[in-house]
Amino acid sequence: MMTGDRDMRSLFSGSDDGGDNATVRVWDISKTKRKNCIATLDNHRSAVTSIAVSEDGWTLLSAGRDKA
Repeated sequence: MMTGDRDMRSLFSGSDDGGDNATVRVWDISKTKRKNCIATLDNHRSAVTSIAVSEDGWTLLSAGRDKA
């Protein structure tokens, strides 16, 4: 799953990387040619099932099967 920030400068993706590892990644999409992963959040122990960004863009929420 993916969601973007209000200004469309960042994209957030959630995944299940297998085993006891799942990540939320923050992507810089402001550059036209190269998209960079600028942060990897790896505290989930099972698949990330939802992600959301606050309206002001300062808070990223994630939820998963592990309820972390």
